[in-house]
Amino acid sequence: MTALTTILALITMAIGVGNGAEMMQPMAVATIGGLLYATILTLILMQFM
Repeated sequence: MTALTTILALITMAIGVGNGAEMMQPMAVATIGGLLYATILTLILMQFM
């Protein structure tokens, strides 16, 4: 739930909406990717345990 809300909040920053967004865009994309990776990895590991 927490990862989902963080991803949804960072989507606007990743798209590049707002002032100075081009500077924050790479951080938003990396954070979204990390959260997605960790969530999927956790779900897969829990399935096999």
